[in-house]
Amino acid sequence: MPLTAVGKIFKPALRLDAIRRCVCAVAAHLDDAGEVNIEVRDAGGRIAVVLTAPGPPMAEAVDALRRELERYTFRVEVEPAPLGSRPGDLSQ
Repeated sequence: MPLTAVGKIFKPALRLDAIRRCVCAVAAHLDDAGEVNIEVRDAGGRIAVVLTAPGPPMAEAVDALRRELERYTFRVEVEPAPLGSRPGDLSQ
């Protein structure tokens, strides 16, 4: 369990972990979602899941994953892939 400096449970870290697990579970049930870059960000208490396709053929996979994640309360954003990027796993 993540703890604060005074020994209390650090709830923001638990929320991020829960969202990462949720997104992984949803992505595991979709074809080609393994090629989509997924990043969970916490920007000042606002959690967002950012989806990036490694190339134009993956745009459909990103769109399908975005539609599946829209039913959750966290924000889902789609960003264009940087040039030369490669598919990756969830990051912080």
